[in-house]
Amino acid sequence: MSNSLISILMAVYNGERYLREALDSLLAQTYANWQLLCVDDGSTDSSRCILKEYSERDSRIVVIESAENQGIANARNLGLEKAEGEIIMMLDCDDWLSADALQLLRDAFAADAEMDTVLLTLRYVEPDGAMHDFRNEVNDDISWLSGREACLLAINWRIHGVYAARRRLYDSHPYDCISKVYSDENTTRLHYLHSRKVGFCNGVYYYRQHPLSSTARKDKVQWDILTALDSLRQSLAGEGLDENALHLVDLQKWRNVMGGYMYYYARRRYLDEEERAELRAILDRHYFSTLTKGLPLSLKFRFGYAPIKWCPPLYRLQMRIFTRLRLLLGMDKHRYG
Repeated sequence: MSNSLISILMAVYNGERYLREALDSLLAQTYANWQLLCVDDGSTDSSRCILKEYSERDSRIVVIESAENQGIANARNLGLEKAEGEIIMMLDCDDWLSADALQLLRDAFAADAEMDTVLLTLRYVEPDGAMHDFRNEVNDDISWLSGREACLLAINWRIHGVYAARRRLYDSHPYDCISKVYSDENTTRLHYLHSRKVGFCNGVYYYRQHPLSSTARKDKVQWDILTALDSLRQSLAGEGLDENALHLVDLQKWRNVMGGYMYYYARRRYLDEEERAELRAILDRHYFSTLTKGLPLSLKFRFGYAPIKWCPPLYRLQMRIFTRLRLLLGMDKHRYG
């Protein structure tokens, strides 16, 4: 693995604003043996022209065109079909890498034959240019985790999901396409679970944070995260994980159900009748289907968090009051204002 080819998957959808910065960060890498699979996922801006320009400049950049937008997971799977590398990772079209990121990844894999997955250092970039690192909840003296440990930590984001992995993991677990937006995260947990070792490196992945758009918040696709979490629970149950592990997924889903109801009550005056009915139907369906018996007692009896499954109208009243109080106190204006 001294000079392993690294294949990088990039799903591109209307990414013209930041795409050049992402591509330039790859051209600046100190490690040269890489291949970039750019999947244009039905862009309607100049993204496709930019990709063509860069592919003509550098043969390592391969452009794959999709006639219509099918979502990140599907786009990455299209890239996987043409990936030739022994190591595979993803790079979103609005993010970028430090110049030494690929070199440090390659070194981490080369140093240990059992290292199947390596996390980069995840650095958030705020709209004003400020940066801060994601802090993995792992002791500083730990250099690697078992696959199961990493999987459980990743379920509720105690470690992040920006990594490179050996090809066998992608061959056995391609991206979950059940959701256009979120279910690729399910694949991350499965890659971790099936790794012998999950390590860390100091190569930096710069993750751009975008201002919250109220228009985007109305897009029903955002609620696909609930369906994606159902898929994750089913997958992990099929892998033989115990109830304690599955309860972590239940907790994540319950928090998103709560967030959905809060969004509904905070924004419903801006939604038309059809949007209200559709969102209520989605939330009610997942409210009833979420398993809450494994929730910690600190949530079961906490105002705003209690499931109150025995009386759904009372639960909705709780969420309406809880949301109103938070808005009056100015706690969620940045989210719903």
